[in-house]
Amino acid sequence: MTNRLTNRQLTNSVEIVNLYLKYRNSFNYGHQKFIIWRNMIKFITGISDTKIIRKIFYHLLNKKQFHKYKKNNSTYYIFNPTNKKLIIKDKVIFD
Repeated sequence: MTNRLTNRQLTNSVEIVNLYLKYRNSFNYGHQKFIIWRNMIKFITGISDTKIIRKIFYHLLNKKQFHKYKKNNSTYYIFNPTNKKLIIKDKVIFD
């Protein structure tokens, strides 16, 4: 793919990634750093440009498909499309 995606291509990519992550029950992967999710999106879409992958990821984050968790100086994300309760070391997080 080129360095730019049209809105339709971006929407299609977001939908494909969302469906694949649901199909694979990615909620069970737990909290992972962005690099893990980046590699999965790269595998699913075949896109190797990190800027485009980050754009797809942020669309999913804004749609509340991913939830962000900060621990020390690191940021972790969990795929949670059903908005289940997240329990993190005696903390319940609704994001």
